[in-house]
Amino acid sequence: MKTPSQRAGSRAQYDLIVRHYSALSELPPADIEIIRNLPPAETWAAGAEIQTEASPSQPRFLLSGWAARFKMLRDGRRQILSIILPGDGIGVCERLTPLALSAIATLTAVRTADAAPLVAALREHSHPLLQQAVHLANAVDEKCLIDQVVRNGRHTAHERICHLFMELHWRLTLSGAVDSQTMPWPLTQEMIADSLGLSIVHVNRMLQQMRREKLIEAGHGMLTILKPEEMLAISEFRPPQPSVATG
Repeated sequence: MKTPSQRAGSRAQYDLIVRHYSALSELPPADIEIIRNLPPAETWAAGAEIQTEASPSQPRFLLSGWAARFKMLRDGRRQILSIILPGDGIGVCERLTPLALSAIATLTAVRTADAAPLVAALREHSHPLLQQAVHLANAVDEKCLIDQVVRNGRHTAHERICHLFMELHWRLTLSGAVDSQTMPWPLTQEMIADSLGLSIVHVNRMLQQMRREKLIEAGHGMLTILKPEEMLAISEFRPPQPSVATG
């Protein structure tokens, strides 16, 4: 069911969005209040489709849990286009009545916040620093999509997995969701395979190799990057560095 199961939350839960945007552009108190005064959170179960392709895009923020943009082929194969992490915006833009370019489903139970009031504030053009933060966040999303194309088109399986891990860790760090080399890890091997265009068997083999190389340590829903410098070299991951011009 697409209907949210419950509503709950407080102003504090929106601080993740504040930290995400503040890492890209300084926000004045008035802009922070717009974020903290968004409507109460909606809770969705794992596996819920919260957006269908080509439907009017409803702007939201992900407050907790993980979700994914994806495309389905007629034979049931799935390509995950990007992972949506806590603090990320979904369809947050100034265009009128944008249509969703892909479907979005929850990978875990998630909480989302209605971003319509923030979008309305953007369209008033009276919050330039908030606009700048949104533009820069969207530029980061675009850079990650470009990386996804290169990752799946030219990288080896080993490089793909290293790159994906480094990107997700960097993005979680950006929003303040993690402050060490250990991060929550709800992705199954099937989800990794669907993200990287690999078979589950190949993903399993690569993960075993990475454990033998002591690049990562995984278990109990957590993943630790043991050798970040080595994984950066293997994957050639470069953190997005958007500027005002690219935003």
